[in-house]
Amino acid sequence: MTAHAALNPHHALVFVGNAVRAAGYRLGGFATVTPEPGQEVTAVERALKVGAIVVIDADIAESLPPARLERWLASGAPPVAIAPHSDGTCSRTDPAERVRVQLGLEA
Repeated sequence: MTAHAALNPHHALVFVGNAVRAAGYRLGGFATVTPEPGQEVTAVERALKVGAIVVIDADIAESLPPARLERWLASGAPPVAIAPHSDGTCSRTDPAERVRVQLGLEA
């Protein structure tokens, strides 16, 4: 797992995702964590300890255990958001996307 912008105990914005997308988030002022395959849960837990807001890449979110992701999203401390895929589509794990599908607003 690689951490950029030295994660300190009170970093405002933390992005967890692949190295290419993380580079863009660093330009926006985020600290970033790029987990090795199989280390996604550890990476998110690390980000949750130091970030005021945590953004998780859609591909990473989809690799996490669903119950744990739901718990992190629901806790609100810190707020956790799922970034859309690089093509702009929402992750199937994103609660807002699930609501839109259930309401028939998207297929």
